[in-house]
Amino acid sequence: MSNMTGGNARIQFVFNAHLPFVRFPQYEDFLEERWFFEAMLESYLPMVDMLDGLKKDNIPYHCSWVVSPTLVSMADDELLKKRFLKYVQRQLSLVEKEKKRCGDQEEYYPIVCFYEERFQKSLQTFNRFDGSLLQAWSSLAQGGEGLELIPTAATGVFLPLYRSCPQVVRTQISCGLANFRDKLAGYNPKGFWLPFCGYFPDLEYYLQEEGLQYTFLSTSALSGEQGMADPNSYKIFQNKEGFEFFPVSRLLLERVLDQQMGYSTHPVYRDFYRDIAFELPLEDIGDYALHHGERVPTGLKYLASTGKTQQKDIYRPQRAHEQAREHAQDFVENLVNVAKELSVTNNVTPVMTCALDVEFFGHWWFEGVTFWDQAFRSLHNFKNMTACVPSSSLGIIKTRTEIAPSFASWGEDNYAQVWLSDKNDWLVRHFYVLVERMTELAQRFDERAGLRKRILDQAAREVLLALSSDWPMLLHNGSNEKFALDQIRRHFANFYKICDGLSSNEVYVDWFIGLEKQDNIFLGKNFTYKAFTLEKLPSPDSGERRN
Repeated sequence: MSNMTGGNARIQFVFNAHLPFVRFPQYEDFLEERWFFEAMLESYLPMVDMLDGLKKDNIPYHCSWVVSPTLVSMADDELLKKRFLKYVQRQLSLVEKEKKRCGDQEEYYPIVCFYEERFQKSLQTFNRFDGSLLQAWSSLAQGGEGLELIPTAATGVFLPLYRSCPQVVRTQISCGLANFRDKLAGYNPKGFWLPFCGYFPDLEYYLQEEGLQYTFLSTSALSGEQGMADPNSYKIFQNKEGFEFFPVSRLLLERVLDQQMGYSTHPVYRDFYRDIAFELPLEDIGDYALHHGERVPTGLKYLASTGKTQQKDIYRPQRAHEQAREHAQDFVENLVNVAKELSVTNNVTPVMTCALDVEFFGHWWFEGVTFWDQAFRSLHNFKNMTACVPSSSLGIIKTRTEIAPSFASWGEDNYAQVWLSDKNDWLVRHFYVLVERMTELAQRFDERAGLRKRILDQAAREVLLALSSDWPMLLHNGSNEKFALDQIRRHFANFYKICDGLSSNEVYVDWFIGLEKQDNIFLGKNFTYKAFTLEKLPSPDSGERRN
């Protein structure tokens, strides 16, 4: 393979790991908790194992992981760890049952054995790091040479919706950082991920107050994406005070993410939707495919994507993973060509930033983990193309372009309609009232140890969980709408019941203890309800900052 010529290009892969906080200890088996179990088994642990394998082979794996507080809290929860192990054992039990059923079927038996090996491997990775995803991340980030961990907002709030409500913006940032530092002691972050790259003018000043040095922007916050080799997409930008912005170009990922022509649509890859829960008679899979009488996915899928037809080919794992490696090679060569064009024709040192959701790989695109393993290995062959983490790019490239970015996101049409559509816009006024009530409580009660502080802290947790952007997103997408509404209503009801108890000086102790046990996020020493009393920054419209 020929080495790239021209200037040294830098490529930054940012993997965003986030799930909504779902935890119901009062139920033996709560369906939506499986979102976390599936992501652990199919995405997080295989990706950790992949990076660990690169580390052992001395292949540079410089990349970043955005670790959301909701995911971190679930990954560090002993109850959910035990339930995850139970889930894996159930999957392996189903595999054993399927091996017996498919024993004389030459086409299907190897696929079942493949799943068994894959599940066992994830279980081994889980055990190798003592059941701690946090320990795995910390190990891979050790010394700052490989993985860079990046904090984000407390519950993934789409921050532009709250430009006129600074308490939300500052609380989401400060509580997100507090949780990060509590869970990953000794790790001092330099950057911050804005959920969905949601930016409004002057948002970076909230980050600068926390000592942070950089964040990421959708390229639409600059001048818009003009093409694969638009140099504005591959520069580092800064504001007047030197805070830095890395533009995230979605065009670089078209070959990966495009729903019509992207790599993941190749016919040899596994068909995500053709699960045996919906293919086999219930007498063959029994309780494994049922939840309260309804069929639910088992995770075992034996058919390939094939194309737009109901007549699917048998899934052949080895061929599919070979194809993933070929696609990875093509992806890297494409990145190198873009970087070469920018380097030679525009006389710039490109800093190319690709940001992706971790859950897409291994879960939605089953072969995606193999893709990234090969991508890092291929990239290692190009001397003038360096995979790096964002903090290592700070101050390296001398030329900086000063900008004042505009409102943008990486959501639909680079705007806010996912969180402010006709299916969910009615929520916003209720969220504002909720925050106003919480702010009143925070200002009214002095902070002191004891039961009252516990109650007020729990009130703040319920507000943060209610504001999660996952709920309006589910409503907008028409997916799990009932669950999303139930969660919003539950957090609202919990908060107002706490308010009533504080007003009447009557605490429902048994109920409150149960609530503490269920919504047990943000338990670190740095969390306090007083976050909602943070003072306002000067108004962006007042001219106090930019003039």
